[in-house]
This record gives sequence, structure tokens and C-alpha cells, in this order.
Amino acid sequence: MKMKKILSLVILSVVIFASCTKNVRTEEKPEPYRPVTTASGNEVQRMQSLCLQDTLLVGSNKYTWVVERQPCDSLGIIEDEMGDKYAENILKLNVKKNGNVLLSHTFYKKEFKSLLDKKFYSYSIIDGCRFLYVKEGKIVFSLCLSYPDTDMSRPFHLIIHPDGSYKLEKDDIMDDDFVTDTITS
Repeated sequence: MKMKKILSLVILSVVIFASCTKNVRTEEKPEPYRPVTTASGNEVQRMQSLCLQDTLLVGSNKYTWVVERQPCDSLGIIEDEMGDKYAENILKLNVKKNGNVLLSHTFYKKEFKSLLDKKFYSYSIIDGCRFLYVKEGKIVFSLCLSYPDTDMSRPFHLIIHPDGSYKLEKDDIMDDDFVTDTITS
């Protein structure tokens, strides 16, 4: 009996000691930043395709969405002031509310033409889309057009109404003078 107690105490001590020691783990370093476009020389650069999906529960309503961005050479090629060439992008957005399609739409840059000045429209491509919030039954996303491989961008709000209709409007947080002032002539 005494031997069992001693053996139990030894095992318990080993377990406690093992659990209290510092675990040394070697973590892999993340891959270095890679540009979102791929090309060499005078080739047309293309942003990487992406597909994002998510689900959100708001009250008793379940919203799901899928965002796909794809380069599309057939829409034309953007050439910046430095002579670099970029393929246009299309953005597909599918939104469901409680399993029913609320919006299924492919966005093209031409839909933003009336909301942009001529120069920004000429040099920009559709960059991305992300969910913002749901308010008063409306689901709001942020869409962005940008100069490729730069931080110069123009955000927009996509407001989807409960009936599935939508409206694009400028994101008023960004000052129009700032956008105009930062684009070199």
C-alpha cells in the first residue's frame, strides 16, 4: 500500500512538473509580403483572384455573402503614367438573407464613372469589397477603386435595400480635395 502511494506521488509530481514547464515552440515565420500583381517587363499585370465568404446573424436574420474578384483582360487594359499595364477587375457579390438571394450582381468599373473624376476613372481598377454593417434592414458594404500598386483609392458604400435594390454612393469620410490633391498631373 505504501508503495502505491509513493508511486502515485511520483507520477503526480512528474505530471505537475511537465505541465508547469515552459513549452518552447518554434513558429514558422510568415511569408514576406508579395505584390498583388504578377508580371515582368512590359506584360499586363493582374491582381490575384480572390474569393471571400462570411455569415452574420443579426437578430433573427442570417446574412451570408460571397465576394469574388477576378482580373478580366477583355474589359480593357489600364496603362498608368509610368507605362505599366494592368488588367481591369470585375467584382461579383452574392448576398443571401435567410437563404434567399438578396443580391447577385457583377460590378464593373463603368458603374462608378459618374462618381469619379475623369483622371481617376481612367487610371483606376476595382480593388476590393468588404462588409461594413446592417442597419434598419439595409446591408452596407464598402467597395473600393484604386490606382494599381499604390495606396491611392476611392471608397464607396454599396447600400442594399431589403427588396434587393442597391445604391452606390461615395464614402464621405474621404475628402474629395485630398483625392484631387494627391493625384499627380
